[in-house]
Amino acid sequence: MNTSLSAGDCGKAETANYFRDRKASYQFRSKRSIQFGGCRCLAGLVCYAPVLTVKQLREIARERIKDAEALFDAERYEGAMYICGYAMEIALKARVCKTLRWSDFPQTDSEFGGKNRKYAPFKTHALDFLLSYSGREDKIRNRFKAQWDLVVSWDPQSRYTPPLKTTRATRARDKAALKAKTRQMIDSVKILLREL
Repeated sequence: MNTSLSAGDCGKAETANYFRDRKASYQFRSKRSIQFGGCRCLAGLVCYAPVLTVKQLREIARERIKDAEALFDAERYEGAMYICGYAMEIALKARVCKTLRWSDFPQTDSEFGGKNRKYAPFKTHALDFLLSYSGREDKIRNRFKAQWDLVVSWDPQSRYTPPLKTTRATRARDKAALKAKTRQMIDSVKILLREL
């Protein structure tokens, strides 16, 4: 069986290095390269969704803010606020990794178990909890209180909240208020991301 590692189709050298360092993440299959998750990096080996690096987490958080901006521009304010919460969560997880000197963070449910049990408490959407392990709690709570108070009100369960229903008489006022709150949320998350 060919177990050599190469950067393959993804073209990223760090992918090959990542796999070389984490042989336990592989499961031997056939001699041919198998495509998994859009990447054909390994000949004869299949990786089950590698953990994310701190750099990748920060990049994802920045991309979610861009998504929130696009939703805002499309007047999809509730969706923009929802995505902002995830941007903050991901940025906090990146900061936790940096503070605790972890080089990476699990990407899938299965990676939170086994020898990765240290990650289990961090499989959460609780922004307060994540902030408490970020090493930046005092700074954020003291210097950026207004921004944090707005962002921490985010709830991932909001995805089940029906869209705002308004009457014809209040529609413009309600939409303007929602637009203003969404703009504040996006701006607050951007500020907090810079501080993390």
